[in-house]
Amino acid sequence: MKNISELNIYPLSEENLKALLHYFFPNRPQGEVKELCDDLKRYNLTIKDAEYAAFKVVTHIQKITDMLGEIPTQTNLLSYGLEIFYDTIFAAEAASPERIMIIKTINELSGLDNTYYNLLSRDTKLFSNQVWN
Repeated sequence: MKNISELNIYPLSEENLKALLHYFFPNRPQGEVKELCDDLKRYNLTIKDAEYAAFKVVTHIQKITDMLGEIPTQTNLLSYGLEIFYDTIFAAEAASPERIMIIKTINELSGLDNTYYNLLSRDTKLFSNQVWN
């Protein structure tokens, strides 16, 4: 299996993406959900891929906030996670040196030892386990 997309049973839609963003990043401004949803589709990522990236980046919200000097939106936080854990190139041409530094820093801090399959086998608070099951 190449990626977790094969486990996907929920469609990638703006509504499902909004629900996921609100679950992982409550009390943050929402951001541009339609644009992020379109980016996910362009890179052939699913709602499960987004869930994994959100789960992994959520522990680094404070570090990202400190490095930005402002409160990031839900979509911005998820896009950091997607860029880190799926090595996508969302707006790579327009990526600022600050964004590149944040991505590199969080990548180094996060480690990639928790695969999605390991997360499924443990009692983790994944969005899909809480909401969709």
